[in-house]
Amino acid sequence: MLLLNYLILISLNINSLYFFTMYLDIIGIIKEYFVYLLKNLSFKLIKSCIMTYLRIFFKILLLFSLPAILLSQDVTLRTQADVDAFDPSITVIIGNLKIDGAGISDPIKDLSNLSNLTSITEDLDISHNIALTKLDGLNSITSIGNNLIILSNAALVNLDGLSNLSSIVSDLSIFQNYALINLTGLSNITSIGGGLTISSNTTLPNLDGLNNITSIGGTLKLSSNPALINLTGLSNITSIGRDLDIYYNNALTNLTGLNSLTSINHDLIIANNATLTNLNGLNNLTSIGGGLIVQYNAALTSFEGLNLSNITSMGLDLYIYYNNALTNLDGLNNITSIGGKLFIDNNDALTNIDGLNNLSSVGRDLDIKYNKALTNIEGLNNLSSVGGDLEVYSNPSLTDCCGIQNLLDTPGAIVGQIRIYNNPSECNSKEEILDTPCGININIQTFAPCINANNGMIQVTVSGYDTIPFFYSWDRTEDGASGYGSSLDDVFSIKNLSEGTYNITVITNRPDTAIKIGIVLEQIPGSIFEIIGITTVNSSNGFSNGSITVKTAGGTAPFSYEWSGVSSGSKTGVSDDNYTMPNLAQGEYFITLSDDAGNMQEVAVSLLDETVPVFPCTEPLDIVILNDVSGSVDATEYSESKQFFVNFLEEVNIGQDADESRAAIIEWSSSGQQEVKIDITGDIDALKDYINYNRSFSGGTSPHQAMEYGKNYLDSIDRADVEKVLILSTDGSNGQVSPSLIALADKFKADGYHIVTIAFDNAFANNYTRDILTKVASNQLLAPGAPAYSLLDKDLAKNIVNLYLCPIDPGSTATAYFNRDGAIDIIDIIPNGNCPYPNGVEIKFTLEALRELSLPAGTPVTFYYNNPELFGATSVFTWVMPCALPAGAIDTFSVVLPVYSPGNIFAVLNDDGSQSPPIQFPITDIEELAYSNNIDNQRICADGNAILQAIKYTTTPKPICDTLVLYTINVCNISEIDAFGVTVNDLPPAGFVLTGTTFNDNGCALDNGDNYDIPAGCCISLTLTYDASKAENGYYRNQGVDIDGPSNQEYIDFDGSNTTAEDVIIDGSIDCPSTTVEFSKEVNVDESCDDAFVVYTFTINNEMNIPLQGLVFTDILPSSCTWAFEPYLLQGLNIGSVDIKDNTATFTIDEVQANTVATFQMDAALGLWDADGTLSNTATIENVPDPDNGGYKKIYSNSVSTDIIASPTVSIPDTIYVSASSKGIKLDAVIN
Repeated sequence: MLLLNYLILISLNINSLYFFTMYLDIIGIIKEYFVYLLKNLSFKLIKSCIMTYLRIFFKILLLFSLPAILLSQDVTLRTQADVDAFDPSITVIIGNLKIDGAGISDPIKDLSNLSNLTSITEDLDISHNIALTKLDGLNSITSIGNNLIILSNAALVNLDGLSNLSSIVSDLSIFQNYALINLTGLSNITSIGGGLTISSNTTLPNLDGLNNITSIGGTLKLSSNPALINLTGLSNITSIGRDLDIYYNNALTNLTGLNSLTSINHDLIIANNATLTNLNGLNNLTSIGGGLIVQYNAALTSFEGLNLSNITSMGLDLYIYYNNALTNLDGLNNITSIGGKLFIDNNDALTNIDGLNNLSSVGRDLDIKYNKALTNIEGLNNLSSVGGDLEVYSNPSLTDCCGIQNLLDTPGAIVGQIRIYNNPSECNSKEEILDTPCGININIQTFAPCINANNGMIQVTVSGYDTIPFFYSWDRTEDGASGYGSSLDDVFSIKNLSEGTYNITVITNRPDTAIKIGIVLEQIPGSIFEIIGITTVNSSNGFSNGSITVKTAGGTAPFSYEWSGVSSGSKTGVSDDNYTMPNLAQGEYFITLSDDAGNMQEVAVSLLDETVPVFPCTEPLDIVILNDVSGSVDATEYSESKQFFVNFLEEVNIGQDADESRAAIIEWSSSGQQEVKIDITGDIDALKDYINYNRSFSGGTSPHQAMEYGKNYLDSIDRADVEKVLILSTDGSNGQVSPSLIALADKFKADGYHIVTIAFDNAFANNYTRDILTKVASNQLLAPGAPAYSLLDKDLAKNIVNLYLCPIDPGSTATAYFNRDGAIDIIDIIPNGNCPYPNGVEIKFTLEALRELSLPAGTPVTFYYNNPELFGATSVFTWVMPCALPAGAIDTFSVVLPVYSPGNIFAVLNDDGSQSPPIQFPITDIEELAYSNNIDNQRICADGNAILQAIKYTTTPKPICDTLVLYTINVCNISEIDAFGVTVNDLPPAGFVLTGTTFNDNGCALDNGDNYDIPAGCCISLTLTYDASKAENGYYRNQGVDIDGPSNQEYIDFDGSNTTAEDVIIDGSIDCPSTTVEFSKEVNVDESCDDAFVVYTFTINNEMNIPLQGLVFTDILPSSCTWAFEPYLLQGLNIGSVDIKDNTATFTIDEVQANTVATFQMDAALGLWDADGTLSNTATIENVPDPDNGGYKKIYSNSVSTDIIASPTVSIPDTIYVSASSKGIKLDAVIN
């Protein structure tokens, strides 16, 4: 130590002449000094001595390398006068320089008098200067021997005055400089021997200026910088000698900028960063010498970005607590040991700790408590020792503790105390955990059958699995009945069960086995024997030629019928589910039917006589008459049609009162030709004046646009709770009324509109046209009308009103027409546990049978995440009503759904789940009059900001051709607030290489290239194709999706650990029977007149074992033609929103099912052609998977042609004049 003291002595007398004589001996002294250190001192003391030596040696080098004027003393400058009095010739201060204006009335503003300073051997401290805005004057300083401190300079904007400083031997501290906006003045610094602290600089947005620093010898502390948005200024730092502390930086969303950092010698602490969502930036970190503390980061959803793949042990503690958005611990998977404590506390959204699945030992205490959403601790399966206490308590959703069963069962594995309490059953004590059967586990929800029925159901939820599929079997104790099946989903249902006691076994290929015994289904009272349809044929001309057909559901054959009224009769031994009572006259009949088990139903039915309608309109209606005035209607026929509609309206209860009907009259012809002749009114005189109006048009025939125009008009003026009626009349001939008119009418009827069609002239005579009009109408009796306009009389008008119009809302006076209309209403959603991550939800809802027919037993309700009318929806569960709901009745039901996160939950009545979204009614065979009240929704745990939720699933649980794996990602806005700038990041397994992506905006979202705008209630859908040929064999189950965007929006990432939806098994087998997809097109006619429609049938033959998603269809007609309507008669495929503009049809085919020949039709309106010609065109579909070549391809249909015959034109070459004396005239005309 004598040599050390010698050097210190020299340093204290550095300005003496004596030292100059010693300079030549310096090198020898240095060598001897290091030898002494290595032989005699500990590593820690060596490090301290070396730092002292460096400072001393630095002073010596300064002395001998500079032609300096030296000042060997500490300098403190407190006022501007002090600065101005400083000797400007001094270049080196041997000691400290303190520029501190605290509490001084003469504040320092200008440092230019220090401009010759080049070196300071100790600290440079610039503090408490309220007026100092810049450091100009320190520009010559190139080195500082110890610390640089910049503290509490309220007006300091930048550090440009330190631009020549290249190194700092000890610490650099920059804090509480509230006006500081950049650090670019430090851009020449390449190393910091001590620590770097940047704290409480309220306006500092980034750390640009520190880019040349490669290492920090001490602690890097970044704290309380509220404007700091990124760390890119630290991009070249590779190592940190002590701690990395990042806390209270509330604008920081990630750690990008630390990407070059590979080692931290002590602790990594990330705390209290309010908007930090991930740890991107720590991707290359390979070493943490101390502990990891992650706490109070409210927006942190995952450890994404923290690459611990090379870190298998942690020397000190791992603390994870109060991160309320954290859902999993993925990223910690390679840690096998923790030398200190492991605390996982108060993480409200954490559902599992699977990221610790390789952890085998904890050196001190293990503490898991107050994690509200934690359902299992399977991630501790491999933990074999805990060196301190084990505490697991107050986790309200924790139902699966099998992950620590072996640990608890091994003597000596836990050194300290065991405290397990205040958790749900099976996790509430050591004894309960040891008594719980582990491996796979199944939970059961039962749905009772109706009395004497086999429509009960058991829902099975599997947990604790490590492979798929699941194989299940069941048996019924009472009679030995049994069944079996398999499922790729961890939530599945066993259906069609009668009352009894059931035992269920579920196994996997591992094999793991779970058994539930003694599951009781008790039947509930009610009816399963119901009348589900009544069809009447009215008598005519006073004869007994009417009939009543009754259709039943349920019950036990044979059936018996008895009827009484105008006539009576009976029939026994009926084996079919329908029976017709023939030869009935007009009048009321009372019908009783019973089944073999004694169930009974009664109904009253009135038959009419078509020549003598028996009841007038009594209920209010809003009516729009659509009168066809196309060119085929001559002047006389036009006049006759007007008189007919006046007669028609005189039979309706038109009036000004609230309980009376109103009507409007619209004339229509070809495309774009529609006009309201008389606005809706209850004034019968104003309507009768229609006979004095002039016609509006005389063009072609376009009933689609007429219907849409009439509906839009009615939408704008209709009254609440009044039935809406469209009356379409036409004389369109063959080809002028196309089948897509039926599809358009079905949409209107599903929305609650009633349609009456009247066929005149050609339309009445043509069976094909009249059949279309019959199917367009709500009351699908044969379309009424007359074969000639001259036959339109008052009797016909009266008949149509009473037989087709009045029964729309018959009130209590008529029972001739029988319809069904069910309604669903969600009345409450109750989370099991606390939001935002409940352990399932109970949904309460009512069903109501609104019309004359019941909702039969077995009527299904399917529940969805998000709107099922969009492709982005996901089915959750299908429930069936066990007993019938009688006509006019309402009942309340409840179901527990496996919903574990915020969501927008939709319930759809009369939906059995057989259609993939987007759904289109009707879905089942249970017919309804309208479907507008079949959907309801409520949000759960989704209040506040715009909330985005990601859901992911695969259509290839085993790879298909060329080892391809496909995933679909739906990102939905489950809130009522529009969202913007949403980014989506899929997290595929290692070895999966992305080869292609398709995007579906569902007709509501906007693709901005690298992000998406998603309005409230909207979803986007991405289909991703991966090449998995380089992936290892195995079961890939925990695959996630990260979504992000502006900080004022909330994001719910997809966590694959809680579902099998995205699970994939790679075992070397490939599912690839075919790679063929074929596309073809047909047309219904080879030749047609113009002013007509042609019908195209498109066929997509998908021979692959996967559904095709996100196909883009395009077909462009010649400019004279237009597409009449959207695709209809869809078979084997789903189409959501459709973009049709005139002659161009471009839309997304959401999905074509696997191994399916899918078809749809579209109608083209030919328009008017100037000359004969040929309609020829080809369609295309894009985004077709191409397993043979990778990526996607575009395929073409065949070309089809139709010869078009143009309508003739008639021209009269001369004007004709007729006088009173003329006996005759000569007419000349040219027909082209």
